[in-house]
Amino acid sequence: IYGRILHVRGFVEIPQMFYKNSWEGARMMDSWLILQDRQKVLERKILKIVSRPGGADKRLLRIPDYPENLVLSLVGDMCGKGTLEVRNGWFFPVGDPPLSPYHRGWLKKIKDAGEEGVRVRSINGESDRAALEVLLRSGYVSGGESIWLSPEALELLGNRLMDGRKKGDEITMAGARECLGGSRTRTLEVLSILESKGTLTRSADGDSRIVM
Repeated sequence: IYGRILHVRGFVEIPQMFYKNSWEGARMMDSWLILQDRQKVLERKILKIVSRPGGADKRLLRIPDYPENLVLSLVGDMCGKGTLEVRNGWFFPVGDPPLSPYHRGWLKKIKDAGEEGVRVRSINGESDRAALEVLLRSGYVSGGESIWLSPEALELLGNRLMDGRKKGDEITMAGARECLGGSRTRTLEVLSILESKGTLTRSADGDSRIVM
């Protein structure tokens, strides 16, 4: 009966007792059996979705006529084969995540802002905020609490702050600001980003950071 359903629908979920059976022209995907031709069709649909600017999370990977668990099983398989990559729960095609001209325009603004970055409060439009969220999860910008920074700017600031420091060294807020210059807001943003990357951690009293 599972074989008949497989050849009618192109996929079928089967009990564990049948996992080791030989199914010609089909592949096992967790508890799912899918015809190889249907697998190729579904892979193309998945790639089309994740190739949109900002990629796709599990919620966006719901495809009509395909069970959600089957889609996610195939997504996991594609990640394992190197066809897709996942970043903080968002799936992308391998390589540089695609961007629209609108997103590229914002990326240029962030890069042109250099070490000063772009303040979050200066961005009023919903579409502009959404564009920057796309850039963030695609890895093109950092920050977003108070300031958006380009990777190039963050690297310069991070290197300046960490120069000559070793594991276990303490960095106070005053020391960090003196090292980086600029506003207190930017200093806090840089410290927060470096914490999220595991370069720094907060001290026990929370008033300073420790080099990891």
